[in-house]
Amino acid sequence: SPRQATLLPSHRTATHQRGKHPTPRYDTRAPSGCTPQFQSQLWLSDFTAPKMVLLPFLLWATCLANASAYVLSAARHSLCNVRARSSTISAITSSQVCVAQNTDLLFGEFRNMFQGHFDNVAQVQQDRDNGLSPREGGGHEHIHCHIEPLAHLDGLKEDQAAVLASYYFDGQPERIFRTRIYLLQACEADPDFGDCVEMAIFRVREEKEQQLKENCDSSASISWDAEDTAPDLRIPECSIFWRKIDGRFDGRMRTESIVVQSPVLKKAIVVQDDVALSEDSLWCNDRGHDTDGNYVYGNIHGIPYKMDRVQWARCPTIPTAPGQPGQSANPYR
Repeated sequence: SPRQATLLPSHRTATHQRGKHPTPRYDTRAPSGCTPQFQSQLWLSDFTAPKMVLLPFLLWATCLANASAYVLSAARHSLCNVRARSSTISAITSSQVCVAQNTDLLFGEFRNMFQGHFDNVAQVQQDRDNGLSPREGGGHEHIHCHIEPLAHLDGLKEDQAAVLASYYFDGQPERIFRTRIYLLQACEADPDFGDCVEMAIFRVREEKEQQLKENCDSSASISWDAEDTAPDLRIPECSIFWRKIDGRFDGRMRTESIVVQSPVLKKAIVVQDDVALSEDSLWCNDRGHDTDGNYVYGNIHGIPYKMDRVQWARCPTIPTAPGQPGQSANPYR
């Protein structure tokens, strides 16, 4: 190397003489005879030496800074994702709450509307004026429907309610021809009907029907319990699904028709049922025929029984026009 370190004579000290090895001191001065240009190069090398020593540390610090920036960026991205997921979950939860609230409001509105007395006396009077008799004559029977809540029925869930529906001829409560218990339940996002109210239909035990006749259609004095909605009393696949359309509730079965075994007629009946409920009326297009296509009940033209909401339970019987058949035996059980 052009630069030579000269060991100073002062390195031989007393300590060295005693056998110890002190740290030698080096003379970094330029050897004699060096040109000024070479001396300048030596001075520059002395000046840059500390930087060369710090270079690995600078490289390490740069890598650390880059890594920190990457980690910080990843953390910010992760935080944004967490916030986004949190916002999405919050939005979904809020949506579910709104849907549940809407279903509750729908259920409450239906329950308030689906009670009271309904009668088609005005429709029957119009039929008679037009010369139409019931059943095969193309007209309608005079039917009264009384729907009353069964709030004291045991075993109901929070989203359920039950009502007793009594149907009788000619506005006379003692002429009951059909009694049913309707078990109502709020349904959310049904695959066919969306948000709706499901109405399962149950027959009433004979002893309870007899008690209703003795009490003129009043259920208040009769004890009701969970046995009155036992599975063996439910009419299978006959549930009505009510959904709100244009300010009214429209009811349909899951299928266009079902086959029901009539305990009165002792044969199978093909049943079709379309219903509509509003503030002032209940329309029922309940009709049936046997498996051979023979008429059993309902209006032969498919015109609903248009029962208006009324404030009374009894009304005078509308006389049958001369030459027209009267009411036949009850086919509605």
